[in-house]
Amino acid sequence: MSDLMRTIPFSDLLDQMLGEYKRTNSMFGVALQKVYRNGGPQVMTPFGVPLGSGTGPAAGPHTQLAQNILTSYLMGGRFMELKTVQTLCGADMRSAIAKPCISAADEGYNVEWSTELTVEEARDEYIKAWFLCHTAQKLLKISPERDFSFNMSVGYSLEGITSRRIDDFLNALTDASQEKTFLECQEELLTRLEHLPGLTREEVLGISPRICDTLALSTMHGCPKGEIQAIVEHLLIHKHLNVFLKCNPTLLGYETARGLLDQLGFDYLDFDERHFQADLKFEEAVEMLEGLLATAHKEGVTFGVKLTNTFPVNITKGELPGEQMYSSGRALLPLSVHVAKKLSAVFGDRLPMAYSGGADALNIQGFLAAGILPVTVCTTLLKPGGYERLAQVAKAAEGAAPLRYQGPNAKKIAELAEAVLLDPRNQKEFREPVASRKNDTPLPLFDCFQAPCQEGGCPIEQKIPAYLEAVSEGAYERAMEIIATDNALPSILGEICYHPCTAKCTRQDVDQSLDIRKMKHLATQKAQESYLKTLSAPAPQGPKVLVVGAGVQGLSLAYYLSRAGFQVTVAEKKDKPFGLLNGIMAKTGLSERAMELDLALIEASGAKIICNVDQEHLLALSKDAKIRISTTGKPEGLEAVRLTRKDRKTKLQAVYAMAAAKELAYELIAEEGGKPVSEASVRSTPSAKGIYARRGLLELRSKGPEEARRCLSCDAICEVCKEVCPNRANVAIALAGFDNPHQILHLDYSCNECGNCTTFCPHSGSPYLDKVTLFGTEGDLRESANVGFCFFGAERVLLRDEAGELKEMDLGDLPEGPLYVLIRAVATNHRHLIVDFGGTL
Repeated sequence: MSDLMRTIPFSDLLDQMLGEYKRTNSMFGVALQKVYRNGGPQVMTPFGVPLGSGTGPAAGPHTQLAQNILTSYLMGGRFMELKTVQTLCGADMRSAIAKPCISAADEGYNVEWSTELTVEEARDEYIKAWFLCHTAQKLLKISPERDFSFNMSVGYSLEGITSRRIDDFLNALTDASQEKTFLECQEELLTRLEHLPGLTREEVLGISPRICDTLALSTMHGCPKGEIQAIVEHLLIHKHLNVFLKCNPTLLGYETARGLLDQLGFDYLDFDERHFQADLKFEEAVEMLEGLLATAHKEGVTFGVKLTNTFPVNITKGELPGEQMYSSGRALLPLSVHVAKKLSAVFGDRLPMAYSGGADALNIQGFLAAGILPVTVCTTLLKPGGYERLAQVAKAAEGAAPLRYQGPNAKKIAELAEAVLLDPRNQKEFREPVASRKNDTPLPLFDCFQAPCQEGGCPIEQKIPAYLEAVSEGAYERAMEIIATDNALPSILGEICYHPCTAKCTRQDVDQSLDIRKMKHLATQKAQESYLKTLSAPAPQGPKVLVVGAGVQGLSLAYYLSRAGFQVTVAEKKDKPFGLLNGIMAKTGLSERAMELDLALIEASGAKIICNVDQEHLLALSKDAKIRISTTGKPEGLEAVRLTRKDRKTKLQAVYAMAAAKELAYELIAEEGGKPVSEASVRSTPSAKGIYARRGLLELRSKGPEEARRCLSCDAICEVCKEVCPNRANVAIALAGFDNPHQILHLDYSCNECGNCTTFCPHSGSPYLDKVTLFGTEGDLRESANVGFCFFGAERVLLRDEAGELKEMDLGDLPEGPLYVLIRAVATNHRHLIVDFGGTL
């Protein structure tokens, strides 16, 4: 693998855009049913440009490639903050960025800076994106007039920004009329007009060459006041641009920043006073900003601030390679909003403020209502749902900002800053206390969809998505049937289960993990009693079994074995069953009713439970038993298989004890030639349309069956790696003959190895390394170890198979097998993914 992203020629971008549109009614992996169309009035920006929304993607991974920017536009981004360019770029920048460079499991971290493209490649990508957005606007009837704006971002020094290279970049994006790429894009659209309904020749020729007239300026930590001021004045006076200066969170001062983060539970973030001492002080900033406002007014342009840059912290737990990383997302939120509060207290409505720092669909209204505009997002788009989360952000933003731009409202910003500190979502503890949802299962080449709550999260591997689906439909009897297949003590565990499944729930990385245990409890409350009336013990068809001990393990063993037809007797020394559970009822809230229901369930399965069994009675019971199992240690005078709890680090081990019992029971059933009871019709095939409709929507916990409706049905459709890839480098291909409806294909040519798909894949692997890969060139394939392929012309393919063997063959000669099915599908149905980078096609 190489971390070299190849920029796709404009003609191929159109092929991918239109080919996917025609075949699956999607573009670059996002469903066009979710395309955002402004349902309210346009938003007036500080620089006088009306937009279809007051939000968009922040400068970063979502605005580096043309396809990223188009995808952002489709999903509701209307203010496109293009990824920062600087003189250090291309191969030099790639060598300076450690990979992986992104970690967004909770609060975001990164070790990347500006674009990994050359300045010239970045310029061309932004021009191509400009044309793609105009094309989509007309083709999909998003808006009758242009409703989006592009914003340049440059850095980081006066020398760099005034260099010939960056000056050419600025000139090109303020007037691209003579740029080769602009003219090529224009010509390409003109030649395709018959395939682009809604787009006319006049409209193509009318696409403005003024791509940007606004700019966000980034400077390095420690950049002196005089240099910052000189850069901004150069851009205001000599380039006549509207400028937003990115401010650092260090304006708050060390003590304030440390206090805010500690208050919200981010006390583990490691940083010292070094950057606070080196960076611009607040008093210096106020003086400088006053002067720059005056300069902008004199020049007839707009000056404001962008809040804020990311916040540097030390790497202490190996989150990313290197010694220092930059935090974003909800750890940056309290810092950025308090910088806004501090500045607005001085400047009132005179200093326009743009914002990016932990904004998402659930809090954006507060920023816009306070006169902070535009608000861009990044970390939220890196999480499951990906770009589609932007549609909810844009929808939430409708009507939130004043119709006429009035500047920041200091009072509302102060209220917003206070609300941020009080919102439970911003507390570190809001997220389940687990570093990662990933399981230890290897990532397979094919059929990788997994519900991590069930596989890896639940020790007894309950069919969690299946019973959640039933609960969501109010089908509690069906839910109970599904639960009882794997769970010997459903009512008890509905009340006191340690619920490790919750920490594995994909919703954990979307908004808030599902309250799975409560949904199980709801099902047992509604249906366990009636379910018991439908049960009858199976006909005896297995051996006689004696289980010593009527605790969790003993009762669970009896349940699983009895349901398979084994004749099970449970012998308990004490006067009642359930062992240690009897002693924790008051402490845990375990109810006597739950124990009664579960005991009835076990007895209904055919198990016989005898209490007050002394030694003599035990020996008598053992005489007829073919299988003897002790869950209480070694019984005196009795040969028996010993079963002990698995070693788990948890105080409430009932579910783990049950898992050990289930494992042994299934082994015994197999040895005796039997079969465990499987549920009848666990679930109907979930609606793919319904699953996709829930993707990208932030929904916090609710009560009743509505909570179960939040389940994302990951066992049926996962595709998280596709969603979270900023570069659209993981695609879902529909293939018949597989267990999963789609297979994941990785596009090497669009991948820069940021590592984001690794973070969110529920398996232990990395999709960009472990999935079948389509390469752009022969050289790229040969340099990689991935199973994958590239094409030579229309009918020949070079591939590396599962054994690592390189093969070159004609498409017509491909043998049978999953890899070859996928290759043929790409060649016949997805040729738009095959890009000619020179030398292979």
